[in-house]
Amino acid sequence: MEIKLENLLSVRVGRVVSREVDVSSFVSVDEYNQYFSDGSTSLTDISLSDQYKEKWLLVPNQFFNIYLGEVFSFYITCTNDSTQEMMTNVSIQLDMQINNRAIFVKKFNLNTLDAKKSVEDILSHEIKEPFPHVLICTLGFNVAGHERQTCRKYFQFQVSKPIDVKTKSYYTECDEIYLETLFQNLTTLPIQLKSVKLESADFEVSSLNFLKSTNEQEEQWIFGKVNRLDPNESRQYLFTLRPKSEIRLIPSAIKSISAIGKLDIVWISGIGERGHIQTSQLERTTPNSETIKIFVEDIPTQVYSRTIFSVKLRIINCSLKSIEPKIELINSKHENILWLGQANRNLGPMSEAQSIEVELKLFPTKIGLHSIPLIKVIDSISSECCDFRDLASVNIV
Repeated sequence: MEIKLENLLSVRVGRVVSREVDVSSFVSVDEYNQYFSDGSTSLTDISLSDQYKEKWLLVPNQFFNIYLGEVFSFYITCTNDSTQEMMTNVSIQLDMQINNRAIFVKKFNLNTLDAKKSVEDILSHEIKEPFPHVLICTLGFNVAGHERQTCRKYFQFQVSKPIDVKTKSYYTECDEIYLETLFQNLTTLPIQLKSVKLESADFEVSSLNFLKSTNEQEEQWIFGKVNRLDPNESRQYLFTLRPKSEIRLIPSAIKSISAIGKLDIVWISGIGERGHIQTSQLERTTPNSETIKIFVEDIPTQVYSRTIFSVKLRIINCSLKSIEPKIELINSKHENILWLGQANRNLGPMSEAQSIEVELKLFPTKIGLHSIPLIKVIDSISSECCDFRDLASVNIV
């Protein structure tokens, strides 16, 4: 069958991954080799030229899915399929169309392209948007005895969500937040989570996902060194957030915070493709308006039974008016830690946003991990009463 003149310049595209990315820490050699041995290797019949085989591998069709956050690398070859006609003034422009917007990728200009000869390259494009991506190849060339030929060829790639992220927040009376995050691998390959961070402008973030190591330069995931996540497998990560020192004692600044930060996730797939995504800002639930707050400034983590210890508390007036608080220390017969000293204490007048530090004594009676007893704070002006339970826990040995 005779090839139409405009189709003499054929275009083939195949996805590739670098051989230089090491996945041996979570994928065995046999498993890795199996990924590249089954099925055809690309969207069309295509093979890498010798100059690329040392550093690149063509990806089989079943793993051709493209995921948000990955760097999509592809091999493109444009061939003069004529048996004898030489092409002149050859122009090949590549654009990536995303959501009705075209992004320039590369342009090739050749004076001549002999019959059965090709121009080829390996190019990369970072997938930043969750929309179908269309590679547009705009071709132009001359063949002796004919007018200039132009045409376009299209290659469409669907972009999928790589990781499903679910979050749940727990708020404390001290404005601390415990964030529980659940990640599920939605890809068709195992992945290794290299980094999971929470970035926040207003909070100091502590990760609860690492084991303490004697070697300070090494941190180990609590999930082990491999940290492999198979398809559809889920894993939980935990973070604590504490308001930064410059706003911690300013109630109006705390109330104005609407977001707690973004999750930043870096992974490597089983075929060696790197990925990186950031979530949108995680919203902070606005707490109920409170007149008084108490922060634990200092408390020992471990004390001996029947040995007196101290705790330092900071009491803050969060209302828009002056108050005259007094504290009541409540001991019950079932408590394992008891307050010592004066049970009722007037703190004097406090203006809006003012804070005061109070040091109190406690006496532990029973071994174990126990919470400090109830504290009541009563405003003598309005008679409003606030109860503070389980402000902190102490290990009694």
